[in-house]
Amino acid sequence: MFPEITVTDLSEKLKSEDKFILLDVRELDELNHAKLTDGRLEVTPMSRLAREGTDALSESARSKDATIYVLCHHGNRSMQ
Repeated sequence: MFPEITVTDLSEKLKSEDKFILLDVRELDELNHAKLTDGRLEVTPMSRLAREGTDALSESARSKDATIYVLCHHGNRSMQ
């Protein structure tokens, strides 16, 4: 199990210059509900991750040293 981060803590992280990846696993039709604009954001829908596994991720996200925060629409997929 991975530790959770609160919305408040993530908001503070986004204001920082910390190096991390914000991995959005929402499906493409869900992205219209709330859009984030941050250079650390990577969108890889969970359906694609299910099909391709880690090959769906960018090289930087596959790095063993990467800090990754995963988000989804309700929180269920990001915990998978």
